[in-house]
Amino acid sequence: MPKKRTFELDFEKYGRTHFENDTVDVTDIDSDSNHSHQLSLQNESAAAPVSFHNSENDGQLTRPIECGDGPTFDIDPLGDKFSVGDTSSSDISDDYYSPSASCSDESDHDDFDFDTQKLSSDLANWAAVAQIPQSKLRGLMSVLRKYHPELPKDPRTLLQTVTDYEITNIAGGEYYHFGVADGINRISEICIATKDATRINLQINIDGLPLFKSSKTQFWPILGRISMPFESETFIIGLYCGESKPHSVQHYLTQFVSEMKGLEESGGVMIKSTNDLIPISIACFICDAPARAFVKQTKPHNAYYGCDKCVQKGDWSNKVIFPETDSPLRTDSAFKNMVQKEHHNNKSPISELSVGLVSQFPLDPMHLVHLGVVKRLIWSWTKGPIRCRISANMRRQISDCLLSCRPFVPREFPRKCRPLSEFERWKATELRQFIIYSGPVVLKGKLSDDVYLHFLLLSVSIYCLSSSLYLPTYCDYVKELLDTFVKMWAGLYGRDMLVYNVHGLTHLAADAKKFGPLDSYSAFPFESFLGRLKKVVRKPHRCLPQVIRRLSENKIGGKDEKKSNDFCLGPEHTDGPILLAHKRHLTQHRYVQFNGLYFSAKDSDSCIQIGSRYGLIRNIIQDPQNLTVMVMFQQFMRVDNFFQRPLDSSDLGIVKVSRLSDTLKAEKLSEIVCKLYRIPYKESFVLVPLVHQFC
Repeated sequence: MPKKRTFELDFEKYGRTHFENDTVDVTDIDSDSNHSHQLSLQNESAAAPVSFHNSENDGQLTRPIECGDGPTFDIDPLGDKFSVGDTSSSDISDDYYSPSASCSDESDHDDFDFDTQKLSSDLANWAAVAQIPQSKLRGLMSVLRKYHPELPKDPRTLLQTVTDYEITNIAGGEYYHFGVADGINRISEICIATKDATRINLQINIDGLPLFKSSKTQFWPILGRISMPFESETFIIGLYCGESKPHSVQHYLTQFVSEMKGLEESGGVMIKSTNDLIPISIACFICDAPARAFVKQTKPHNAYYGCDKCVQKGDWSNKVIFPETDSPLRTDSAFKNMVQKEHHNNKSPISELSVGLVSQFPLDPMHLVHLGVVKRLIWSWTKGPIRCRISANMRRQISDCLLSCRPFVPREFPRKCRPLSEFERWKATELRQFIIYSGPVVLKGKLSDDVYLHFLLLSVSIYCLSSSLYLPTYCDYVKELLDTFVKMWAGLYGRDMLVYNVHGLTHLAADAKKFGPLDSYSAFPFESFLGRLKKVVRKPHRCLPQVIRRLSENKIGGKDEKKSNDFCLGPEHTDGPILLAHKRHLTQHRYVQFNGLYFSAKDSDSCIQIGSRYGLIRNIIQDPQNLTVMVMFQQFMRVDNFFQRPLDSSDLGIVKVSRLSDTLKAEKLSEIVCKLYRIPYKESFVLVPLVHQFC
């Protein structure tokens, strides 16, 4: 029979309102039994604080269970101890309300201190984060005002929506300038991250954004992002709205150029929270090819003199192509002096700033590589010329292999693999996953040897340029690989396929050498912001004022898609496996977040490298005494190269593994070298380290 005990509450200590004249009967349960807990309230006077013990288990360890800001309950799951720790009466009365307490007791209201300002602030933050329309928020406010009439009636008052703003009519549309300095000061961590900073480096993005399928209305935002001394969220600097791109780039960029010149001349941007003046400069402009030509006022990318990086004149082969790989390079001084007049349309307003119009306008990897070259490769295999296509049966096999990867796609990837038949709908992140990770595995044995080796040249190159570890070592070698890739392209897919994007690969390594790994200067974070920007426009009229108002309510900001670097342990469990010697005092956890990565025992997040060993996580444990976190893992006993050309895959950390050990090993979490993407291949797996940054 379960042991029945009565314990009493000191209501003078824990709050008269909720516990007066209440006594609780507890029917306890052993961890091995099937009895249930039973609670009952008895109307008896209380005098002593809560505490009961079973002498049979006095030596057992207890662990605290915390419930919000209320009392702490210490429970030993293997014994019968139960105690309520000391806490303030205000904590109990706020969080532990008994329904049996009298609602008419005026003392309840006398003790309750309602903070209207805090409630208003919380409501405003909730509405901003959840993207609540004002029509819905107005309905909520009308209900809340019945009980709290001091709350504002209009949601615009609650959200502090700006109503006084000046929109300028320029270049065939409307423009509003939010400001560089204002955008920087809106960044939440700016005061901490710039405490000891000597300079702020900015990345600037300019691009077009169609708003509706049935309308020509479009935005042309000027976006900014701090790249040094830390990588910030994206913020908006200026916004143009019209039925086409701005008619005049000079008018469009006037306020931006004027503000940047003022910041440079005044010594930098003033951080309002610290009153520090920090020098500011533009690191680079990140644009796709059409936007880059518009901002620089040069010929478009499909013109004879359209290459941004070299002076090569293109050839005509049903379209303009760029067959050369070693043409003389452009320089900032030659560009400024318009030495090659055929390349220029007009003088760019950006030339008034301290910016190199060649060296500080890198080729965007997202548009050039993933949406440009990789997508063109897949198109050639599926819908291109007959000589390039692969059979329908082979396409099905590749699609099946891609679908088999889905259970193993790590949490850090925003999308899972889709079949080859849907490649035209693939997003840039899916194309990036294909060229760096899954492509070399799923294509092996499905393409001819020459075509597969050609693909590997690009895959290995992008892999190295995306890694901060391999970029310094292999950058010059990657330049050679990409030149070879472009030269082989003509023989495999035809000379008429040597278009701007394919030619641009010959300049990719030089940009990476200057700006770092590809994703550190790609358009991914800016494209994510554009998606959020588009969502706040709910009707086709007065689009620009809608954005201005939503930005004042902080409904557009928010972090870009990037994983937190904070350490975090997941909820506890008791499923095992665990070493028997440590079973009594170690806690087991579902997952752990560490160094911006997510580790768990699931197929998608369990593959790790520790030293020179590769294995799968089976459990995550922590010693509560010294807080050391360890992983229990099974080791792969056989490790081989996956490919040998253009270099050994193991030199890049890419290996083929098999034969999982039956024994468990334990290592500290800090010993993990990297997390790996585990891709099925025949009877084994191919492991590829996660090298790119998740923007």
